[in-house]
Amino acid sequence: MTTSSFGRDYRSSSDGGEDTDEKSRDGYGNDVSIAKGTCLGDWEPYKIVPLYSKQRDGLFDPTDIFAALNDTSASNLPRYKECPIWHPERQQQDNTNIQESVLWKLPELQRFLSKRIRRQFLRNGNEMEQAAVWKVLCLLTTLQLVDDYIRNPNNGGTILTNSESTITEQTENEEENDEMMMTILMEVWPLLQGFVDWKTFHYIFLQVKHRLHMVTIPHPLTIYAQRTLFELDQKEYQQSSKILSSIQTNGKMSTSCPTPLPHRLRASQLWMDVVANLPQRVVGILLQNPLVRSNSEKHNVMPMQQSCIPNTCLELEENGHNSLSISCRWISLYDLPTQQQSKIAWTLCTRPPPFRCGCFKCTCFDPSRPTIGADQIQWAQQLAHSFFQNGDLDEAFLLYRKCHDTLARDLAYDNDESVVPSTNRSLTKSLLHVPIMADLWHSIGAVLLTQLKFTQAQLHWRDGTQYQDHHKEIQEQLIKQDAYRYFDIPTIPTHDPSKIPSYTALPSSLSRQSNSQSVFMAFNVVDEKTCQHLIQIALDHAATAGGWTTNRHYAVPTQDLPVHKVPKLLEWFQKWMFSMLFPLLCRQFGPADKQNEEDSLGVRFYVHDAFLVRYEATSSNNFLPLHYDESTHSCVVALNDEFDGGGTYVYDLDETVTPPTGGMVSFQGNKSLHGGSPVTSGIRYILAIFLYLDNDAAVHISKSGDDIETTCLKRKRNQLGFDTHKNDKQNGFRFSFF
Repeated sequence: MTTSSFGRDYRSSSDGGEDTDEKSRDGYGNDVSIAKGTCLGDWEPYKIVPLYSKQRDGLFDPTDIFAALNDTSASNLPRYKECPIWHPERQQQDNTNIQESVLWKLPELQRFLSKRIRRQFLRNGNEMEQAAVWKVLCLLTTLQLVDDYIRNPNNGGTILTNSESTITEQTENEEENDEMMMTILMEVWPLLQGFVDWKTFHYIFLQVKHRLHMVTIPHPLTIYAQRTLFELDQKEYQQSSKILSSIQTNGKMSTSCPTPLPHRLRASQLWMDVVANLPQRVVGILLQNPLVRSNSEKHNVMPMQQSCIPNTCLELEENGHNSLSISCRWISLYDLPTQQQSKIAWTLCTRPPPFRCGCFKCTCFDPSRPTIGADQIQWAQQLAHSFFQNGDLDEAFLLYRKCHDTLARDLAYDNDESVVPSTNRSLTKSLLHVPIMADLWHSIGAVLLTQLKFTQAQLHWRDGTQYQDHHKEIQEQLIKQDAYRYFDIPTIPTHDPSKIPSYTALPSSLSRQSNSQSVFMAFNVVDEKTCQHLIQIALDHAATAGGWTTNRHYAVPTQDLPVHKVPKLLEWFQKWMFSMLFPLLCRQFGPADKQNEEDSLGVRFYVHDAFLVRYEATSSNNFLPLHYDESTHSCVVALNDEFDGGGTYVYDLDETVTPPTGGMVSFQGNKSLHGGSPVTSGIRYILAIFLYLDNDAAVHISKSGDDIETTCLKRKRNQLGFDTHKNDKQNGFRFSFF
């Protein structure tokens, strides 16, 4: 089922692919003129039908948390009406349409819908299976169209008259064996027979069934928690906190605000916790009136083919911040050729899977088969992308490997002169296979990285140097391997306590102590003069090299410079990470037995990314929502103090940590929920560093006869591709700045 764009970002999909320039080729010989994330169509939907409506059919909306409050409602929550999709003014507009309807005034129909749907479809309280939700939405949408037809019969009269043979053909050829749904239709029609005949009613249902799309949209409180909450003034924030407290106390409205007021990032998470306990908000979407023929080409290109492994999706978005109008966008999930050039049809997943799905996963894919046919690679790669995005990492890893090995064997066979004479050999296969193999090779490393097998991922990418000219992400990884000295053996410095800066472990709040992760604040890891020098290097580089990067983090814009792309900054960083950063982190996060200094200093950290980040006190990039990082460890070095606000908010601590200039806060990035407090004035500069401590490849230098590379290669030979353990599904968090 498609998810609306309010809840995710298709541009951040972890599919291992690379962005493709317009008119380039995708490796399968197709001209890729459609890049990932392209809008293929944009409509103002003809109808958006919510699953629940007390006004319409007597079904109480379980996502309406305000209904349980005695003395307040959504309208009392400051700026809540600015949240998209279903704010109060839009609900009022929908209620007005219902009041003008014919069918929704029938008490027998409301009783039927309320009792029959609850008895037949609801399971486990308000939870419903996807197929059941689909049937309910089809019925509700059909009733709305019937109501429209009753009030304006000329709207669909012509097409009904001219298409009787088509109706019969659709009834015979497209009607599925769904006895339950037909029973429902036969039960509800007698309530409507005074307004519409059975043939028309059934025809409308068939039109809806083959044109309705099911989309999940986030609750408006999601947007409220992530965006609106940080735009409230102090008085509005107090009112918001009062309502939040009422919800947390099961509707007992408080007469006073919580004291003290929670940090806004903490309040954001508390609102998100409220949303997490609510059912999904599901709507049915008709892009156009199915009873009227449309000459619009954009409606004709909309795909009707459904698939378990879609390559496009539908998303809802508001037309402007305070607009009542909603658009539906059709988005490409991958780099796509045009339909005329592609061997794979454009597909959606906006309906429950049919009894027999015709996609590659359902008809051809057999996990037990050791190989995949070369003619199936394009389908198999797309399926592997789907596994990756859904968090099925082991399945994705094995399928990527199968695809790559199949192409490698096919290419080797083609290049074997004993099989294919050189005079008959063609360069076409090589030209087509190598870009695909490069993309598959990168995807395998991306899976390993997501599984926190950092060293295996880096060794894998390094072994793919032959692909660097065909894949920019592999090329970028190789550049970072050299820049951050992944495979250099650090020399253990003679232990001198005076060279290790002082640091303190920050205690967690008592209420969350059992789930807490270590957070440290160190002092004087960089002297103030050097901090000023680093800022100036960044400013000079930005002035001469095209400015700051502004689109690295998809959720909240940041201004940053990658350390490895600023030569003077990198030169300093390479020395500092070995002399200061790694020894300090080994003391903080190394073995608990501090008496063995060699063991402590032998633990090997790796810098995966490092950025110099600039935060200005603006509404667009002055804070970062609560999140986890993909790194095992994260560090923030403060480079200045000429600003107000800011700092790293740690949820377990329930406080903002703001080290002085030259100080550093460090924590386990993938285990500590954290965010960036808003900068209210001035400009804040930080070094944001994301590292891995790879336990599979940690080297105790004093005891091992092998160097880092040899040790890792041994582990790689033993584990890569054969020791894939089942991992928890990843949430796809990106490295971010705080």
